[in-house]
Amino acid sequence: MLIDRMSLRLSATLLLAGQLLYVAITLLHTGGEANNHPAIFTAYAGSEIWTAVHVAQFACMVIMLGGLLGLFSVLDVQAGTASLVGRLGAAATTATLALYGVVLAVDGVRSSRR
Repeated sequence: MLIDRMSLRLSATLLLAGQLLYVAITLLHTGGEANNHPAIFTAYAGSEIWTAVHVAQFACMVIMLGGLLGLFSVLDVQAGTASLVGRLGAAATTATLALYGVVLAVDGVRSSRR
């Protein structure tokens, strides 16, 4: 099996860049006691950059998960258990992005009601 090193490097770069960007963007996130929902959602509603931070966090997640999907594509396992695990991983990656979008959307709806 011959692995395309450029594609593998791209996948690793997306994973690392997405994670580093996510950490940097999260530093701008409104803080507070996360389990005190009335207080934290009030803080979100009062934040002028809350929406931009969450859009940026979602974009970072797209970059990271794109790196995972790229890795699945680069490895291109054709048969056996490894192929099944790779496909399940790709499906889980896609579901993760969808669920992360839902979490951010729910935060947005709850914050706008405060």
